[in-house]
Amino acid sequence: MKPEQLIQQLKNDLGNAKGIYGTLEERMLRSVWRTGTAAERAAMTDMNDPMFWLDTDTGDRYSYDAVAGWVLFGAGGEGTVTYLVAASDAAASTITKADYTCDGTADDVQIQAALDALDTWNGGVGGRVVLSEGTFNLAAAITMPNDTTLEGMGASTVLVIGASGDLISNSETHDNIARNLSITPVGVSHTGCIKFDGVTRGLIENIEITGNGLWTTNSHIRVVNCAQVWVINCSSDTSGADGIYYGSNSKGGLLNNRVSTAKSTGIYATSGTENVYIGNAVDANVDTGNGGAFYAESETRSIFKGNITYENGAEAGIRAYNCDYSIFEGNVSWKNDKEGIRVELCDNSTFLNNICYENSQLTDNTYDNFEVKNNTNNCTTQQQQQQHSNIKT
Repeated sequence: MKPEQLIQQLKNDLGNAKGIYGTLEERMLRSVWRTGTAAERAAMTDMNDPMFWLDTDTGDRYSYDAVAGWVLFGAGGEGTVTYLVAASDAAASTITKADYTCDGTADDVQIQAALDALDTWNGGVGGRVVLSEGTFNLAAAITMPNDTTLEGMGASTVLVIGASGDLISNSETHDNIARNLSITPVGVSHTGCIKFDGVTRGLIENIEITGNGLWTTNSHIRVVNCAQVWVINCSSDTSGADGIYYGSNSKGGLLNNRVSTAKSTGIYATSGTENVYIGNAVDANVDTGNGGAFYAESETRSIFKGNITYENGAEAGIRAYNCDYSIFEGNVSWKNDKEGIRVELCDNSTFLNNICYENSQLTDNTYDNFEVKNNTNNCTTQQQQQQHSNIKT
């Protein structure tokens, strides 16, 4: 059975039949991720902080903040100024109408020139750089100015990164969107693929990363020290380190991502405040440290709902460590090497309606499906559904 089919089966068999996934997932996602017209957004009265909105008329993305209200992602980045960059192997008709054409060697030069042109020639108000179908070979990292969008044609736009460096590296910018790309690292080692550091309002969306499993010093997707940065509908396969690292961020989150066969932690969420992690799937990862397939560490007032971890090695499916005032609800943890869910040093958090079953089967049932340990105080643990093991405290 393909992993995608297994994920859907878990959702159907374990969720809808028991009332845990299905309608609950729909409610979870709707609470933070909505679509509709500008009029529908203006009429809303039940906003959450944080919240993400996709305008169905214009394609604009918005983030809601209780203080600032609705803020448009990349006021320039979603604007009318667009440059087309053609791959060296793009169709002749595409190359003819392109603003920039790559030659297949160090294609980052042309892509960077297009982004810089938006920043300079457009008066600093940003715009979009669209990459054509075809393969782009990058020798150095791309950096995005404020208010810019870098987007491709989906799986047909392939970015190949060499032996070192990031592919996209943004630092201390605002309103950056990277989306609709396929990324392939091919070097013996590389520092990562996409890195947002200190970005305010950002979106990493519909990006597929397939690695070679060789060691990296950073994750496939690394988001640190950011505010209102979202990673949505992305996939990471065969990372040499973590699949997605999301650290020291606030009022953003991870929605509907898939991480498979990472050499370290699948998803590592740490030191954040008021983030949401919903509908992510983590499978076949082998943690090399003390984390877990989905490792939540020192998250405060964050929400973890409807995530699935299965067949991960070395550690717990979901590990909640030092997470205070957070909610873990409706998650599924299945056939992981150790605990399904391990809770440690968490205070005033809620664990509700999680499903843990057939975990620790490869370790002779040494570990429990759901385990609470090490000075965890004032937490609510209710209605966990389990098989082959009991809650252990």
